[in-house]
Amino acid sequence: MRGQSRLAEHAATQQSRPCTTDNRRSSMSEVTAEASGARSIDENSFIGAGRFEPPRYAFTLAPTRVMQSFEAAGPLPKVTTIVAPTGYGKTVLMTQIHRLATASGARTFWLGIDDREADLPMILTLVEHAIGLSRLDLNSASIEDPRGSLPHRVDRMIAHLARLPGEVVIFIDNINSCSDPGLSLLLDALTFRTPNTVKFCVTSTDPVPFDSGRARIEMKLRRITVSELGFDFSTTAAMLRASGLDHLSNEHIATVVSKTEGWPAAIRLIQLILSNEGDNTEGLEHFSGADADLAALLSRRLIASFDPDLVDFLHDIAELRGFSVELAAAATGNPRAAHWVRFLVERNVLIVPLDRGQTWFRFHSLFRQFLLADAAGRQTPERRRQVLLAATEWLRAKGDRAYALELALAAPLPEQASAILEQLARPMVRDRGDLSTFTQWVEQAKTLGATLGLDTLLWYAWALAFNRHYERAGVTLDELAGRIREVAPDDDGKGPLWSPHRMAQIIFNFHLDRMDAVRAEAPGWLADYPDAGTFDFAAVAGAYAIASAIMHDFQTARRALRLAQDSIIRVRSDYGLSWVASVSAIVELMQGDPIEAERNLRDAEEQVRSNIGDSAAIVSVLTLGRARAAADTGRITEAVEMVRQAIEQGINEGILDTAWFGIEVALQCPDSGEDQRNIEVLQSMARRYARRLPFLVELALIRCALRHGRTADAMDKAEALSIWSRPAGFHPEALTGFSAMERSAATLAGIDLLMAAGSLREAETLIEQELRSAQDTGRRRDQIELHLLQTAFMLRSDNQDGAIKALARAVVTASKRHLMRSFLEQRDLVVQVIQSTPMKKFGLTLPADLAFFAKICDALGVSPAASRPQTADNDGYIVEAPTPREIELLQLLDSGLDNSQIASRLSLSVPTVKWHLYNIYSKLGVKNRAGALAKARALRVLHRQ
Repeated sequence: MRGQSRLAEHAATQQSRPCTTDNRRSSMSEVTAEASGARSIDENSFIGAGRFEPPRYAFTLAPTRVMQSFEAAGPLPKVTTIVAPTGYGKTVLMTQIHRLATASGARTFWLGIDDREADLPMILTLVEHAIGLSRLDLNSASIEDPRGSLPHRVDRMIAHLARLPGEVVIFIDNINSCSDPGLSLLLDALTFRTPNTVKFCVTSTDPVPFDSGRARIEMKLRRITVSELGFDFSTTAAMLRASGLDHLSNEHIATVVSKTEGWPAAIRLIQLILSNEGDNTEGLEHFSGADADLAALLSRRLIASFDPDLVDFLHDIAELRGFSVELAAAATGNPRAAHWVRFLVERNVLIVPLDRGQTWFRFHSLFRQFLLADAAGRQTPERRRQVLLAATEWLRAKGDRAYALELALAAPLPEQASAILEQLARPMVRDRGDLSTFTQWVEQAKTLGATLGLDTLLWYAWALAFNRHYERAGVTLDELAGRIREVAPDDDGKGPLWSPHRMAQIIFNFHLDRMDAVRAEAPGWLADYPDAGTFDFAAVAGAYAIASAIMHDFQTARRALRLAQDSIIRVRSDYGLSWVASVSAIVELMQGDPIEAERNLRDAEEQVRSNIGDSAAIVSVLTLGRARAAADTGRITEAVEMVRQAIEQGINEGILDTAWFGIEVALQCPDSGEDQRNIEVLQSMARRYARRLPFLVELALIRCALRHGRTADAMDKAEALSIWSRPAGFHPEALTGFSAMERSAATLAGIDLLMAAGSLREAETLIEQELRSAQDTGRRRDQIELHLLQTAFMLRSDNQDGAIKALARAVVTASKRHLMRSFLEQRDLVVQVIQSTPMKKFGLTLPADLAFFAKICDALGVSPAASRPQTADNDGYIVEAPTPREIELLQLLDSGLDNSQIASRLSLSVPTVKWHLYNIYSKLGVKNRAGALAKARALRVLHRQ
């Protein structure tokens, strides 16, 4: 949801059915019909006019030096940037380049934007429309998080452009209107990820946010700035004389160039004034061309020459970003509206036709800014409101709701704004992803005291959630609930009006990691709305499955998973399949079946790669799950590489538990846990999510620290989590209110801490308790870890037979699902037991168990004691040859060292020394160290190198 494409949201919010009760009027009932029409952009309305084709200037475009350089250069460069302040003819130049490219046979796409397109999702929607790329899954994915799906949409866009034949040129005008910091994602992709046949040209008043340094090195980049855009003498002369001022002398033209410093907008204004006044040269010497003089010039020289009725007309329409003759007439009530628009066009009074049929127009931004300032001092508030009300109603009648809403908020007209918002809410948030504008409009309407409708509140809540403002989203849902009660006071909470509210509440709680709330609310929603939309149902069922798995209620989790699978199988959706595969993997991996999890994830990944492409963002989420499955089956190197490639995008695009898969592999694999910088990066990634993920990461770091001998560091971390107090106190009561997943992870860390602190009896009690729980819930991976902890405990307690049996139980439990990872992580422990124990003592009889045991031995480079060479004593009895470590220990015994001294010399614990001595006595058939030394001398073991 923030930029992050949360899978649950990809599968959670597409209301595909009307939500009404009886014939009570609510715009929720009209949303489905609205949505289908809202997905396309009406190019005959102002919202579409001028966006997808260059302006049609009424005047002849003057030849400029920079344009002549393009004509002489041949094919366009890969990237062209035109950066200059307002009034330097950036759009005019790009229009000329567009004509040049079209004439050369290139396929051209034009996109003109303004400050309404402040965020990247809306820009992407417009670009997709411009290049003919339909939005994916509009009829098959639930609410698509527009921010979270950005990388995926860019992937599709790049793949689409790469398939287009011939030369392709994309023109984007006024890119500075988009203030989204993610804009560089799109521009860098267009620059570096498209073939050389795909080119783009962009205008901006600010530096273009892409990697221009890399572009200069790797490709042909043309950067055009003020120095090239300014008019020289010849260009100025051509423009003035083309406007009927052919009798101006060269001195007059030179004066214009000198006074304006070649600023095209100022030269155009002088041309207008000279054309309207009898004395063509009067006052030229007094005009400096500076910005501060521009408004004065307009007021004194241009506006003063207009008919007063025209001036009033200009003041009335100044607040209209764009206008047609019909809109201007309806808004102003001026019977001469058509005449005045024709007058402005014929005289080129800084008016720009926006469409091919010259139906819609806009003023040059500098001229409009002046008109707004001038109108503020002359037009009464009543007249302004009257004009905006008339314009709003005309636009509503024509279906141009976005433009109507903009004017209604400016007027202000709270009642009209509320009604229009109700119609726009769903298409703006879900279909176009225009979160920034919609959120801004809703907040403006609230400031005006407008009463928000049901759909407005619902989609406002989703827009907030997509931006990760979950608490505010929850408050908005509460407000929505109150409004529903007003509209349907007799509803028992199970009617259609409540369905989208309750579903949103479940999904918001899911992302806030309030799993108890999800488990409480999801069953009722699934029961009350069995005929809900496919993706709504799959989203809620999937969230319910994960919430149940986290609480170790796997029976319920699997029932909910089947509901999600049965729902999503009815449609073809890559995101739907990926969501269900991820839910399934979470359940399988929590119970310890990495093979089944990897199979499901691989099937989904192959389909996504086939349908969307290898670079599809959702692939990274699936890859993190596959990495965890690979690690669990012992393919550590492969898992680490998968995490390295996918973790950044996978964290951004996934949900908490898929993020945990990647972070856990990175934390616990060799070499990763030791790199403090990497750890800090992983901790930072975890903090993007709810409290559970940072808590799990800290627990994993505690266990890593203990595994690497950093006991003090581990205890410090545990004390910071309030689960431990020195010298040896584990506090399970601190875990009240935590999920079962967190409690079990904390308990495993607690057992490790107790063992490190020497509190073996407390550790044994915890091991037994947690092992019963793991067995009752079917958590195989945890069972293996606990059997290995039992093995370590038995060694520390000098119980060799108990240690062997515990390791054998771990092997039997792991063999069914090939769960190798725990044995690799506990390498020293496992090697110690295997190499000192004859094979027959493990009691393994089933072929699968024996095969898996052999796989463990191969991975660790160890073999059971019985497979090593044997020797005979003086009486002819066969004696198993001691290991090199045992020979070293016998030599230390022969030196007279006691157990603690031997432990210090060999960097072993005293219990481990005792374990080795026990094995030596068993092999040599003796009962004490004196007998062992005597037998060793007889066998000449002490003399071996």
